[in-house]
Amino acid sequence: MTIKLSNRQVVLVLSVFLITFLSFTTQLRAEGFFGSHIKFVTPTTNLVKPIRHIAKFPDTDLTPQERQKLQGVRQSRIKEIMKSLDPMQRKQLEHELRMSKDIDLALAVVDLKPDQRDFVNAVIELTNLKMKLIFSQHALLENK
Repeated sequence: MTIKLSNRQVVLVLSVFLITFLSFTTQLRAEGFFGSHIKFVTPTTNLVKPIRHIAKFPDTDLTPQERQKLQGVRQSRIKEIMKSLDPMQRKQLEHELRMSKDIDLALAVVDLKPDQRDFVNAVIELTNLKMKLIFSQHALLENK
């Protein structure tokens, strides 16, 4: 009876260790792969709750189809953000986008309410994940 109990304990400890170790190595691989390709742009003004940084990926070696996917993701990001703004904020964001050509700087200028800021952060996070997916698929195809 005592041998079965100690075997169960060993199996439990090993399974917890493996699960922890595998999740840690997966996180390190993702950070190592994307860490060398991502540049984060920071807004220039101090906000109460900052807007998430939009990941900037180098798209120099992408295929035309991958560039088209990226363009679609970026356009859908702006459309989703525009849906959450009131008409005055939309005009201000459109004006800033035309002037600076950088969405981070344009969003920093627009006065967003807390719920709007949360929504914009969620959209940016989702967009960053979609862009990471496109680049990881590109890296996988490139390594074959």
